[in-house]
Amino acid sequence: MAGLPVSPAGSRRRGRAPWGAWRFVVTFGVVSALMDVVYEGGRSVAHSLTALVLTSLALQLISGAALLYGRGTRRKWGR
Repeated sequence: MAGLPVSPAGSRRRGRAPWGAWRFVVTFGVVSALMDVVYEGGRSVAHSLTALVLTSLALQLISGAALLYGRGTRRKWGR
């Protein structure tokens, strides 16, 4: 142990930034990128779902109107 330099407790190396700051920046970037992927994916699916809901609503209205029309003609013709 006689030739090793002794540094005071708690001292940091000078000239280099600590790795903790880089880790924070990289983690923040990854989280931001993942949030953007989820957001854009949700936006692209939302339009398709809206079209699907409107299509199913139109089909329900048309089939309901046909059912009511069929019942009306059935009563009229006595079947």
